[in-house]
Amino acid sequence: MAPSGSVRWWQDQLTPAWRRISGGCHLNRPIRSLIEDAGFRIDRIEAGYMPGPKPMTFMHEGSARPG
Repeated sequence: MAPSGSVRWWQDQLTPAWRRISGGCHLNRPIRSLIEDAGFRIDRIEAGYMPGPKPMTFMHEGSARPG
Protein backbone atom coordinates (compact mmCIF):
# COMPACT_ATOMS: atom_id res chain seq x y z
CA MET A 1 0.00 0.00 0.00
CA ALA A 2 1.47 3.33 -1.08
CA PRO A 3 2.00 6.14 1.44
CA SER A 4 0.15 8.71 -0.69
CA GLY A 5 -3.61 8.86 -0.18
CA SER A 6 -4.29 9.63 -3.82
CA VAL A 7 -2.16 6.68 -4.96
CA ARG A 8 -3.91 4.39 -2.43
CA TRP A 9 -7.28 5.51 -3.84
CA TRP A 10 -6.16 4.46 -7.33
CA GLN A 11 -4.80 1.19 -5.97
CA ASP A 12 -8.19 0.43 -4.41
CA GLN A 13 -10.01 1.26 -7.67
CA LEU A 14 -7.65 -0.76 -9.88
CA THR A 15 -7.14 -3.85 -7.69
CA PRO A 16 -10.25 -5.84 -8.77
CA ALA A 17 -9.27 -5.74 -12.47
CA TRP A 18 -5.53 -5.87 -11.74
CA ARG A 19 -5.96 -9.13 -9.77
CA ARG A 20 -7.52 -10.80 -12.80
CA ILE A 21 -4.87 -9.73 -15.30
CA SER A 22 -1.80 -10.08 -13.07
CA GLY A 23 -2.08 -13.54 -11.56
CA GLY A 24 -3.78 -12.50 -8.31
CA CYS A 25 -1.58 -9.51 -7.44
CA HIS A 26 -3.25 -7.00 -5.10
CA LEU A 27 -2.04 -3.42 -5.35
CA ASN A 28 -3.46 -2.40 -1.97
CA ARG A 29 -2.23 -4.95 0.55
CA PRO A 30 -0.59 -3.71 3.78
CA ILE A 31 2.60 -5.76 3.32
CA ARG A 32 4.33 -4.98 6.63
CA SER A 33 1.19 -5.86 8.67
CA LEU A 34 0.63 -9.08 6.72
CA ILE A 35 4.19 -10.25 7.39
CA GLU A 36 4.05 -9.40 11.10
CA ASP A 37 0.54 -10.84 11.55
CA ALA A 38 1.80 -14.11 10.03
CA GLY A 39 4.27 -14.41 12.92
CA PHE A 40 7.42 -13.08 11.29
CA ARG A 41 9.83 -10.49 12.65
CA ILE A 42 10.99 -8.03 10.02
CA ASP A 43 14.74 -7.62 9.94
CA ARG A 44 14.77 -5.11 7.11
CA ILE A 45 12.14 -3.61 4.85
CA GLU A 46 12.44 -0.95 2.19
CA ALA A 47 9.58 0.47 0.19
CA GLY A 48 9.38 2.82 -2.73
CA TYR A 49 8.24 3.43 -6.25
CA MET A 50 9.72 1.73 -9.28
CA PRO A 51 9.61 3.62 -12.60
CA GLY A 52 6.13 3.67 -14.07
CA PRO A 53 2.58 4.54 -12.97
CA LYS A 54 2.60 4.99 -9.19
CA PRO A 55 -0.48 2.85 -8.39
CA MET A 56 1.22 -0.17 -9.98
CA THR A 57 4.83 0.39 -8.98
CA PHE A 58 4.98 0.76 -5.18
CA MET A 59 7.16 -2.16 -4.06
CA HIS A 60 8.60 -3.69 -0.89
CA GLU A 61 11.92 -5.46 -0.46
CA GLY A 62 13.35 -6.91 2.71
CA SER A 63 13.89 -9.89 4.92
CA ALA A 64 12.06 -11.44 7.84
CA ARG A 65 12.38 -14.46 10.07
CA PRO A 66 9.99 -16.45 12.23
CA GLY A 67 9.15 -14.52 15.35
